[in-house]
Amino acid sequence: MTAVAAAVAVATVAAVAVATAAVAAVAAAGAEGASAPTPTSATEAPGFGPDSSEPFPPPERAGAARALDLLIGASVLAPTSMADDSRELTLYVQSKKAVTSFFRPSTPSPNANPDVSMAVTGRTPSVSSSSGDATPLDHPVFFLSDDQARCQAMVEEIATQRGYMVKVVDIEKVGRLERLVTEHLRGVQKFPVLISPLGRRLEGVEMFTEEELAAIMPADLKSVRAFTYLKVRGGDLDKIKRLLETFTEVKELHFLTGDWDILVVLDFPPSSANKRRVLDFVTERIRGIPEVLDTSTIVPEYSLTKFPIS
Repeated sequence: MTAVAAAVAVATVAAVAVATAAVAAVAAAGAEGASAPTPTSATEAPGFGPDSSEPFPPPERAGAARALDLLIGASVLAPTSMADDSRELTLYVQSKKAVTSFFRPSTPSPNANPDVSMAVTGRTPSVSSSSGDATPLDHPVFFLSDDQARCQAMVEEIATQRGYMVKVVDIEKVGRLERLVTEHLRGVQKFPVLISPLGRRLEGVEMFTEEELAAIMPADLKSVRAFTYLKVRGGDLDKIKRLLETFTEVKELHFLTGDWDILVVLDFPPSSANKRRVLDFVTERIRGIPEVLDTSTIVPEYSLTKFPIS
């Protein structure tokens, strides 16, 4: 029994040694594979290969490299900025639909015999499509009233001037899915309807004026606008008003009570205006009026307007 036990022990040790050697061989092979190029195509591992400065990745890195390269590629191809929805308005119009039925112009076959068809059916042969089948078509035609068409043209023109975009939706043409999107129009009785990015709404043709459209589309003021307070000598304000009205740069006059008597709104073309020119005009022209005792002028750095831009 002792001899048998000794033999079993020797066999077990030998088996363990063989297994250890096999594991070492596999590890060595893996190390050699890590240092040597692996025949992996560039398609399988973007960014690696013979046309690249980087060697092919080993198999254990190929999946990670592919995922990383796909992620980098997606970030490069992705748009760098989102659309600026703050400058887009939506105009809803409602056209009228008329349906006309007609046949598509025929493409006669060289073997066709109209006389035979006439004799069999007792009527003029149906006009056929290129495939030979009669195809009567229901062709929808949409008519937009002149009032709504005028409003649409006005909105698009003013939006272009003030740097806005307009999305026009005809509620008679939209599909079922888009009708769900426009559910907030439920209860609207008058069209067209214009909705601003901030949710302000113009409804009905009578609301589509230049003043209302300018108010719903605030715009950067391109010209240079300034505000001048005047202190004047007591006397004939009508005379001072007439003198100030003669200057083309004077756009508005506001008569006040308090420390200042008049607020003058000045406007200068953007091409030739700056703060110095504004102050030169005030000191040379307005201060040149004998009744003007003192002035104080504000020249904004930036102006936004809801008034129409001439």
